[in-house]
Amino acid sequence: MINTVVDGVFIGQFFGKDCIAALGLVTPIILFGNLIASLLSQGTLLLCSKYIGMADQRKLCEVFSTSCLFALIFSLPMILLCFTFTEQIADFFSGHHEIYSSHVANYLYGYWPMLCFLCFLMMFSGLMRLDNDFKRGILSSIFLAIANLVLDYVSVLFQGGMFGISLAGTGAGVLSFFILLPHFFKENALLRFSVKYW
Repeated sequence: MINTVVDGVFIGQFFGKDCIAALGLVTPIILFGNLIASLLSQGTLLLCSKYIGMADQRKLCEVFSTSCLFALIFSLPMILLCFTFTEQIADFFSGHHEIYSSHVANYLYGYWPMLCFLCFLMMFSGLMRLDNDFKRGILSSIFLAIANLVLDYVSVLFQGGMFGISLAGTGAGVLSFFILLPHFFKENALLRFSVKYW
């Protein structure tokens, strides 16, 4: 959600009222993506808490690894489907208004890849607390905001428009994901990712 706020500031300052209105039209789609990611995150968090309490390391890693696989299997076809029907989605949410529809579509083309990383970001940041790695989760959130600011500014400099602004947020999310990811491959981590648990 922080990306949307940062994007709104840059869009409002540099691209005008039509683009800021288009961002408002995209917000329900972003909120829906956050909802799906939050559901997966909370479900994984509850199951992992249960198995930490039971001191069942094998089941804990099995739930974590299965959740990661599910996030990947769910999000990749969803992204493909969304890319395929971007124009129709944009037209629907913009009320068939040609200018808004164009801006909405441009923003969505940059946003769709973020859906996959959003699932992992929300899940990983919640699980960091269970595994006593608070600092990495906080660092990732701070980095996400700063990277989005910098990348949005670069997008404005290179006249990336709505697509560039949205892609900047996706890029910041990807970089933030790679800050969180190494934790789950550490030897001393409670939650370890492994394909042997599938």
